[in-house]
Amino acid sequence: DVWVAIGAMAAVTERIRFSTHVYVLPVRNPFVVAKAVGTAAWLSDDRVLLGVGAGWMREEFTQLEQPFERRGARMEEQIEVLRTLWRGGMVEHHGEFYDFDRLEMSPAPPAPVPILIGGHSERALRRAARAGDGWMGVYYRFDELAGYLDRLAACRREAGTDGRPFEVQVSIIDRLPTPDVCAELEALGVTTLITSAWLMEGLQFASRDENVRALERFGEQYIAPLR
Repeated sequence: DVWVAIGAMAAVTERIRFSTHVYVLPVRNPFVVAKAVGTAAWLSDDRVLLGVGAGWMREEFTQLEQPFERRGARMEEQIEVLRTLWRGGMVEHHGEFYDFDRLEMSPAPPAPVPILIGGHSERALRRAARAGDGWMGVYYRFDELAGYLDRLAACRREAGTDGRPFEVQVSIIDRLPTPDVCAELEALGVTTLITSAWLMEGLQFASRDENVRALERFGEQYIAPLR
C-alpha cells in the first residue's frame, strides 16, 4: 500500500517529498483517504502530495464495490470532501454523492495537502485546471507534452485559476534530462521532472537485466555522492 510505504520512508527522511502517481480516488472511500493522507502529512511534517486519477479499469471498481459510472464527477466531489476534512475543526458537507453532518478529523494536516490530477483527455485537463493544485503526466514525447501544456494553460485561463500556484509533474521519453532540456521544460511550466534510472539512460522497454544495471549505475552516479 502506497501510504504504508510513504509512512515508512517519511520516518527515516527529513527533506524528501512523496507523491502518488496516480492514486485512483473514485474506487476509495474519501474518509479513509482523508485519514490516511492526513496522517502521513502530519507525521512527515507536510511532505506529501496526493496525485489522483479517475481510473479506467471497470474490474477494479467492481472488486472494491464502487460504481464505475460518473467516476469523474464523484472524484471532483471527493476532492471537495478531502479539503473540507483536512481543514480541521468541526466541518460538514452536503453534496450529490457524499453527505455528512458536523464532525472533526484529527489530527489535521499542518497545511493543505496539494492535490494533483492526472490524465490528458480534454475532460481531465479541464478538471485539473478547475479543481487541482497541479497536473501530472508520464511518458510523453517532448512535442506532445508541449501541446498538452499549452492546452492546460488555456484551460486554466478559462477557469480563472491561472493566477494561483500550480505544480506540473511530468516525464518525457525522447530526450535525456540534460540541463538544457530541463530549462526548456521549466519554460513550459514544468515544476517537477519525473525520471528513473532507465529513462536517464534513454531506455524505455529494456530487459530486466538492463534495468538492474541502470539502477546500479544510477545509485553510483547520483545517490552515493549524497552520502
